[in-house]
Amino acid sequence: MTRYFVLVFLFSLPFWALGALAGAEILPALPVSALMVVVPGGVALWLSHRAGGRAGMLALLRRCVDRVRPRGWLLPITLYMPLALLVSYGLMRAAGLSLPPAEFQIGTLLALFLLFLLAGWAEELGWAGYATDPLVARYGLLAAGLLLGVIWTLWHLPPFFQTGRSGLWILGHCGVTILLRVVMVWFYLRSGRSVFGAALFHAMSNVAFFQFPVMGSHYDPWFLLPVLGVSLVLMLVVPGLRYRAEVERAR
Repeated sequence: MTRYFVLVFLFSLPFWALGALAGAEILPALPVSALMVVVPGGVALWLSHRAGGRAGMLALLRRCVDRVRPRGWLLPITLYMPLALLVSYGLMRAAGLSLPPAEFQIGTLLALFLLFLLAGWAEELGWAGYATDPLVARYGLLAAGLLLGVIWTLWHLPPFFQTGRSGLWILGHCGVTILLRVVMVWFYLRSGRSVFGAALFHAMSNVAFFQFPVMGSHYDPWFLLPVLGVSLVLMLVVPGLRYRAEVERAR
């Protein structure tokens, strides 16, 4: 697995350099270096081909359209980040911060969703489909999620700095990124290890960020961080408590 991560970082170098040299943006606060989304899945496909030939590569590629099982997880996967950001918006308003109202246009929502779903597939074919299962098997859900979250965050650092955000904002968003990956691993495992589910979660996260007023410009990671932290604690603790309660009742 170390080889996979090293190759992802190496093949991302040209994109980071392009972002630094071009100084252009695909969307507001989304630098050209974000095109590196093709790298995690591309490297995973290449390594799968080396290990299992064409059949191995196609087996991984087919996971892009695997099913979320049970289907009931589709709704939580879709709504988790929009709701989390809505709560953070409420916290910012409660703190007395002046925020413009959110604006929703169906055409913009659909365009962002399609764009970010393609990007989500490109990333999650690697992060979820190739890297998550071996890490979970070795370290367990929480440790694997944190490790993958740290690697994912380090990979994102050059684009973060290229957005022109402050150091304090970047620090907060690094925390958000790490916790978000742990949440994604949690959903991935409970949705039948669905790469499509991971890509959908990833896409809806980005759509939600860019729907935060105005195109994400007023988003403050320090208000989202506790929301993710509390929800993650509940996600990790409550199932264990329920399981222990069921064991006690069985006795």
